[in-house]
Amino acid sequence: MYACTRYTVTGTAPCANASATVTVNGNGSPNAGTDGAITLCSNGPLTDLFAQLGGSPDGGGSWSGGILGGILDPSTLAAGPHTFTYTLTATAPCTGDNADVVVNIAAPPVAGTAASITVCDQGAAVNMLTALGTADPGGAWAGPSTVVGNMYDPTTMNGGAYVYTVTGTAPCANASATVTVTETGSPNAGTDGAITLCSNGALRTFSRSSAEALMAAEHGAVELLAGSSILQRSLLDRTPLLTRFLQQRLAPAIMPTLSSPSLRRPLPERMQA
Repeated sequence: MYACTRYTVTGTAPCANASATVTVNGNGSPNAGTDGAITLCSNGPLTDLFAQLGGSPDGGGSWSGGILGGILDPSTLAAGPHTFTYTLTATAPCTGDNADVVVNIAAPPVAGTAASITVCDQGAAVNMLTALGTADPGGAWAGPSTVVGNMYDPTTMNGGAYVYTVTGTAPCANASATVTVTETGSPNAGTDGAITLCSNGALRTFSRSSAEALMAAEHGAVELLAGSSILQRSLLDRTPLLTRFLQQRLAPAIMPTLSSPSLRRPLPERMQA
């Protein structure tokens, strides 16, 4: 912007008038716009701070905090407020101008890491929040059963996928993680039983109701056939595990009889090692 002004002095005859011109150049004062504010999530996208200024700011200025081109990466900032100043310089005698943008950084929610747990159907309650590792408290659970206090109680709840969700502070999105619960059934050894055998008696058959926990030990000590367990007396000395089981579950009085060396008989062919 400029203007020309002619100054003229009238001369006394026969002298001619005299004139001179003054040219005025005008430099406009810079406009940095008005202050602005924005809230960003720390895991959010890059943001143009210039767009957060109000009014009609002039371009070409500089930003404080080492922000190049006005582009801010929120992941480089800690949670909380941060102030960035936009500055425009001016040619004397004009003065410069500046405006601030306050950026509030919100931390994203943490729901932990997906996990799987296995519990006994008659076991103690398990803290599912602990299974997720590092997770923010105060989230909500959704799943096959209602969760109280982050606990899974196998005696009253159903296994399956339980989703833990933590609500984010805008503009941060919610975060979720899943705990998959698998229940294992408790073993059933039946109820205690008792039997009296003759030392020269035949092979005996034990029903599952009295000896369901008999397990296959070394050399096929127990053979399960049609829901029954056939016990060969001569196997007792060869199978300490089976012997201990019978001592615990059946009448101790029969053990000397069953393990008597004089009563040992050959194994049936189907049960020999």
